[in-house]
Amino acid sequence: MRRFTLATLLLALEACGVDLADTTAPAPVADDDTPDASNTSDADDAADESSTGASTGDGDDADPDADPNPDCGNGRIDPGEACDDGEDNDVNGWCMPPDTVLFGGVDRSCKPALCTDGLVNGDEECDDGPGSDHDACTNACKLASCGDGYQQPGEQCDWGDANGPGGACLEGCILNVCGDGDKSPTEGCDDGNDIDTDGCTSACTVAKCGDGFAQVGEECDLGDDNTNTGPCTLNCRLPACGDGILQVGEACDDWNDVDDDDCSNECLLASCGDGIVQASEQCDDGNAVEGDGCTGCALDG
Repeated sequence: MRRFTLATLLLALEACGVDLADTTAPAPVADDDTPDASNTSDADDAADESSTGASTGDGDDADPDADPNPDCGNGRIDPGEACDDGEDNDVNGWCMPPDTVLFGGVDRSCKPALCTDGLVNGDEECDDGPGSDHDACTNACKLASCGDGYQQPGEQCDWGDANGPGGACLEGCILNVCGDGDKSPTEGCDDGNDIDTDGCTSACTVAKCGDGFAQVGEECDLGDDNTNTGPCTLNCRLPACGDGILQVGEACDDWNDVDDDDCSNECLLASCGDGIVQASEQCDDGNAVEGDGCTGCALDG
């Protein structure tokens, strides 16, 4: 094997132009993958812009007319979308198409249809947006009709499923009133007429003593003016001796037809000379004549 001495190697280096007197170490070669420290700020700015999606400058580069839902309609459910049927997106369908803006500027692009969104969708009969249940289209997106529970123009009432006989609101959304022949929850009766003496008054109350109408079986009825000391008693009877009620002109009234007790059948107190023999009398000839066989209600003798 051929051997080289140190001297031979040095001579070869000089022949190649190497300055053996320069002791300066060569600068390290920069690694392409090592970031230049001088560009650190630029890298941070790029990272900020990438993470926020916007420049960290004064915002002059932002596009105010940019579509907030650029992917709506591509048939895929992208971030911010609840549905996307692609070309089948339609304002009258289940999923709203791009650029669908509702009342108040609400963007409904690639969002499901909603009742009260102002668009007739799916099984909705109507949709006039948020409003009243008492117009032609209810907030349930149904066409107004008698029986839906909402009183509409032209209806007197509407209690929904409670409409019907015996209720406060009849079929046809008509109020149940006294005299229509249908007894409402607030009526005692309703015979459909205005006769006050047939058991049901024209005020739809069941006939009774004291209602002011003389019904069958009553002799009189002055309503609130009935009184036991007046022309019509509290039991709707004309005043009479024997009715048990002491009236003007009566000395007593024991409510019986026994003539020889303390109160006669003429409502007079028993007394000697009244012609009625009482238990304490031997006789009573109805006069005060002495010596006629009965004097002082005692037999002469």
